[in-house]
Amino acid sequence: MSRRNRTKPTETEKIIWEKVLSRDKTGYRFLRQKPIDRFIIDFYCPKLLLAIKIDGGSHIKKKGTDEMRDKFLKQIGITTIRFTNEEVLNNIDSIKKKITDLIPLL
Repeated sequence: MSRRNRTKPTETEKIIWEKVLSRDKTGYRFLRQKPIDRFIIDFYCPKLLLAIKIDGGSHIKKKGTDEMRDKFLKQIGITTIRFTNEEVLNNIDSIKKKITDLIPLL
């Protein structure tokens, strides 16, 4: 599943990858569609223990699953930051700033 997701990213995943996370733009290497336990994380940096999730419209129905995933990741020391599709499409500069501001705190 994660391999298929990497070959067919959503439009918002493409945008955040190309504009913010690819080729060590943050100074850290992020992996796309990283399986962790039974979950697939959109973007993950193992050095920072940082998971980045992009929430599309389907996440409205998956709120319980998302909360369970975030709780599990927190228990194993991984910080999760979430952005909506709308944020990625309309304010990529703000997302870039939030991520780069968070990195020194991790």
